[in-house]
Amino acid sequence: MTIEARLKDLGIDLPKPAAAVANYVPFVRAGNLVHISGQLSNDADGGIKGTVGDDVDLETAVAGARLCGINLVAQIKAACDDDLERVVRIVKLGGFVQAAGDFIEIPKVINGCSDLMVDMFGDAGRHARSAVGVYRLPLASPSRWTPSSRCGEHRRRLHPQGPRPHPSDRTRRLGRLRGAHWRPVRGL
Repeated sequence: MTIEARLKDLGIDLPKPAAAVANYVPFVRAGNLVHISGQLSNDADGGIKGTVGDDVDLETAVAGARLCGINLVAQIKAACDDDLERVVRIVKLGGFVQAAGDFIEIPKVINGCSDLMVDMFGDAGRHARSAVGVYRLPLASPSRWTPSSRCGEHRRRLHPQGPRPHPSDRTRRLGRLRGAHWRPVRGL
């Protein structure tokens, strides 16, 4: 099943990725790793705002974390040239929860996003994570996320035994095995 089909099964329509609101970019690709800037629990209706354990209950906070996850996936899709099938792995999620002083259920809030990643990407959605309670977050959002994920190349073909060695390495190795009269075949 494709990731787009899973989105449809989950009843999720990805929003347009949010533009940067300050001096940063929404994502940065470094090789096959994609680092997404922090995403909040915003949507077209304004999203979820407030402090968990004060004016936001646990159930609403989990829904807010899920909403953050949807916004993350929208950014990941943009970073992978609108092709979620290129996502090889969700590597790490960093979750921040705007929590009241006596609220300690930070990991339960974070599960709202973590569960969504696994629902969407299967085993590739299982990730390392950090869960941190903070005093305040931008725009009064109850949670904020910063993920790293790995995107593969379009239609990338992998050699069945792993990455192919550089041709000059193979030539040197085969030349030593076959003696000085052996010449490599071009195009290998």
